[in-house]
Amino acid sequence: MKKKLLSLFAAFAVMLSLSACQSNNTGQSIELIDEVASETVLAEETTAQTELTQTSNLIFDDINIIEINGQQVSLPFKVEDLGEEYSLREENGLGDNERSLCFRDNIIAFVELDNENIMSVGCTNEEMKNEQVKICGLSCNNNLDDVIYILGEPQRTSTPLDGAPDGGAKYLMYQYNDSTLYFSATNENANISYAEITLINKNSN
Repeated sequence: MKKKLLSLFAAFAVMLSLSACQSNNTGQSIELIDEVASETVLAEETTAQTELTQTSNLIFDDINIIEINGQQVSLPFKVEDLGEEYSLREENGLGDNERSLCFRDNIIAFVELDNENIMSVGCTNEEMKNEQVKICGLSCNNNLDDVIYILGEPQRTSTPLDGAPDGGAKYLMYQYNDSTLYFSATNENANISYAEITLINKNSN
């Protein structure tokens, strides 16, 4: 909307200039204004279509971006890649290959291992609240609309539950070959409550 207003102001300025210099060429001035406005609208529509195409053509390598305390890594990686202040810890309730990722002994995420390689990173809004961990640049300060804006429409999404407040919990899942990206929220209008990125069946050596 702001761009269209600026375009109209620019067209109006052109009209005034032409009116001052060529008072008897009013018809030509109006035609020029229409041409400028039409070209501006067409350019905006083309730009919007380009952005949508770029979003919908993302592959896993484009979104395999994890930010941990400002440090960017991609799956697979090892805890040693993060530095000496990071460690992995076994927790009750986690699977055999699952660990807590800790920073200075504080849990910041949950990971899944293949030997020593971290193949999956997931975190709840409790771990994401200080923005220590971001997945695809997203944290618990974002909502599901932000996810769709960046990544496009998901391959899978939950169906709102009848009778549940705000439709109940909702999730978005993106699938890239054997890799997945998952975001959920407690309801359709809430911020992200859980995010997970997983690399499966890939060579982790």
